[in-house]
Amino acid sequence: MGYWPDDVESVVHRIQDDRQDLWNDKKADLIAEELKKICGSDSLYIMVYDECGGYDNHSFYASIDQTFYSFRRGGCNVVVYRSTEWNSGGKDHLEIIKLQVESCRTGAIPELYTYDGIPKWLMKYRIQNSGFIGMVGTWRNAIVRSVNSNTEWGPGWWITATCYDWDTLENTDTKFTLIAGWQ
Repeated sequence: MGYWPDDVESVVHRIQDDRQDLWNDKKADLIAEELKKICGSDSLYIMVYDECGGYDNHSFYASIDQTFYSFRRGGCNVVVYRSTEWNSGGKDHLEIIKLQVESCRTGAIPELYTYDGIPKWLMKYRIQNSGFIGMVGTWRNAIVRSVNSNTEWGPGWWITATCYDWDTLENTDTKFTLIAGWQ
């Protein structure tokens, strides 16, 4: 895959630097359009969200050689995940990953001060066969786009997950965009 990761970095950084005037959705669209031209048969998730740091705002667990991160640049954060198996049979398992991710909509993620380690736990115990788990607080205005996946939801599934109170087990107002990408 000659384009990965250098060409991805070039596209993402150029849009982050040169198009600070755009909202997250337009930045995500531009990145998706440009990556579609170079990604070959790979299927991609692209996430663009408000600039932030800290595991209270976002947390990821992913295959290192399949994920590109660009944080706190141009007023936004960008994460690109490359599924190398989606278009060679992974999409046949869409219903499986959909059910696993949907099972996390409520009652799976406690409200915490830090979400470091939560995506790894979700990958191990709730969402198997994924190569990427990402959580971005809804207050960070995450936009999710996909390229070359042949499905509306991209190379996996994503939802808005509601956290629960550890003591009362009731839902809280804390919500995350939860994204799971197939291997």
